[in-house]
Amino acid sequence: MAKKPTNIAMQNKVAEKLQELVRLKYADRNGYVKCVTCGHTGYWEKDGMQGGHFIERGKLRLVESNIHVQCQGCNGFKMKHSVACVLDYEDYMNDTYGRDFVQDLRRQANQPQKYSMADLRDMLKDLKDRIKTMREEKGL
Repeated sequence: MAKKPTNIAMQNKVAEKLQELVRLKYADRNGYVKCVTCGHTGYWEKDGMQGGHFIERGKLRLVESNIHVQCQGCNGFKMKHSVACVLDYEDYMNDTYGRDFVQDLRRQANQPQKYSMADLRDMLKDLKDRIKTMREEKGL
């Protein structure tokens, strides 16, 4: 008998699919995406393109509007060690969503994010369906 996944394991699965969806959502008709912080382009499924979190992953891990395409360099080292990279992401967020939305997101980050297994299963199914539909629409 297979072990049931833990809540954290399910959150990890949902997070992976959410990041996949974000990269796919921003892909052009040829499958290329652009890093929101440095402008580097790469293919949505590889080339080091990732779903980077504006507010650290531990706080708003499963919030779609907190995740955008970043290259591996920006999402990893630069978001931790480069003020310029963090400010570029903040500029992107303010330009895309507005300052009020960004402030609301910051407030939301201070609230505990708890998900039931049923919520996570529903989220995972929804993400898989959205990815399938988007792949078909984009021909990717």
